[in-house]
Amino acid sequence: MYARSLTCFRVYKIYSNKDGIFVIGINKKENVYQVTELKRRSKEIEIVDHFKLYMKRDYCNYIIRKRLEYICKCEGIFGCIRFLNYPYLYVLIKKEKVGILFDEHKIYNVKNILLIPFVEDIFDNYNEENELIDLFYNNTNHKYIYFSYTYNLTYSVQENYFIQKNYLKGGNVKYKNNPYMWNSYHSKYFIKQNIFLCLSIINGYFIQSKFLCSGKIIDISLVGRRSNKYAGTRF
Repeated sequence: MYARSLTCFRVYKIYSNKDGIFVIGINKKENVYQVTELKRRSKEIEIVDHFKLYMKRDYCNYIIRKRLEYICKCEGIFGCIRFLNYPYLYVLIKKEKVGILFDEHKIYNVKNILLIPFVEDIFDNYNEENELIDLFYNNTNHKYIYFSYTYNLTYSVQENYFIQKNYLKGGNVKYKNNPYMWNSYHSKYFIKQNIFLCLSIINGYFIQSKFLCSGKIIDISLVGRRSNKYAGTRF
């Protein structure tokens, strides 16, 4: 139902050195390594490099050559966010499977996230910065955020069908301005350069139910998506 070439990696390792933050996606067979380098000491998101390695030996040599320090392992990238000073990398640490669509695409709920600072030795607006970080962690309700590695929940079934159809014909698959992609602002720097690094997430709800009708079991899936253009209080 959705172009496989756009599927995000399931495992990422985050590294850093004095010049940059390195996001390395690793596939299940560990024979493809997608490297994305972000400029570190810049208040704007700057993508320095983006390429793939196809041998574990090359990956290990790259780590040594760049003198990279390991930060953490994560299960997805949501984008970058900045408050008052330098940006943070917004990553998925823990997820929970909540259902499956079309007997093929697993749907997950976000359980835990992490903000990785580009620069840690910040002294300007230190207290205000920490207050905003605490506010983000405490008030951003990830309980209602869902995603799939293989199916784009931000599009309707019909839109996903035509995207897949165009892809199979050899056409280019490009993101468009999608009001249901909850992290569109966080991932805009990557999308502008056609770098498919970030997961497409929705804020809403996902419900599945089964019932018996005329001797047949019917599966019903309901996906509710909140628009990122109208994210205010509901009455």
